[in-house]
Amino acid sequence: MKNFFLTGVSGLLGLNFFLNLKNNYRIYSLIHKKKISGIKNIKLKLQHSNKIKKFLLKKKINYFIHTAAITNIENCEKNKKKANDTNVKLTLKLSKICDQIGIKFIFVSSDHLFDGKKKFYNENDFTCPLNYYAKTKVEAEKKLLKHNPSCLIIRTNFFGFGPNYRKSFSDWIIDSLKNNHKIHVFKDVYFTPVSIDFLIKSLVKIIDKNISGIINISSDKKISKYDFALKLAKKFKLNHKLIIPSFFSEIKKKNNLVNRPKNMSLNNKKLKSTLNLKHIDIDNMINSLYLSRKSKTVLSIKKIK
Repeated sequence: MKNFFLTGVSGLLGLNFFLNLKNNYRIYSLIHKKKISGIKNIKLKLQHSNKIKKFLLKKKINYFIHTAAITNIENCEKNKKKANDTNVKLTLKLSKICDQIGIKFIFVSSDHLFDGKKKFYNENDFTCPLNYYAKTKVEAEKKLLKHNPSCLIIRTNFFGFGPNYRKSFSDWIIDSLKNNHKIHVFKDVYFTPVSIDFLIKSLVKIIDKNISGIINISSDKKISKYDFALKLAKKFKLNHKLIIPSFFSEIKKKNNLVNRPKNMSLNNKKLKSTLNLKHIDIDNMINSLYLSRKSKTVLSIKKIK
């Protein structure tokens, strides 16, 4: 049985990763404030390099998946030192430890790395970050590739069911419409999201193939956030008239938002070639999301406080 060390286990991706794979792998994580049944918690701090290194060797960890990060764009802009310390310096430190002792380091990056002027971005395109959060992700990627060339970097944008304290974009849409709340959703911001389930399954397959470098995990066609919300409303039989089309420039000015790319669409040709996939369809993933809404895993997630 393979051993995983996972950071950010109480977050949206980390929690889903643990619950989906706990029966097939040994997954270790740091102690956290949330009570999540079955997690092998470790009373260590990521900053304590020597203790982390000893633990990884003792437990014979095969893969280190780093999902922990400061992801709030406004917070990163206001607290640049903290964002850099967490998203860049800590990431590099952990990666170096893994490289020294022969553990595969997997870093979950972002799709915010570009200026949005291209239709789709592949793994080799030059980055052009528009905010400090994106800058930290770009800097982390560069340092990882320089100091740990065997690492794996995943660029993606995902949706799925999260706990009440860490709702996803799709959670926000579904819950708002269920409560008959009007929501303003960008009609001019585009992305290529995948479901968390698809992301996790793809990541495991990529790890099994021992792929290194950058790889995009994304759907085939770019879609506006507004059209994505409409698809969710239709599938979950919710009132689509509550979804108000909005434009980024208007909302940015009104809410004093940090600048963001209006197109984050990622090219997935490398992924499809690597995993021998013909199509990665957003409608299929939304349908799977709907079918999984009452599954044991989703019900477990929703119970966590």
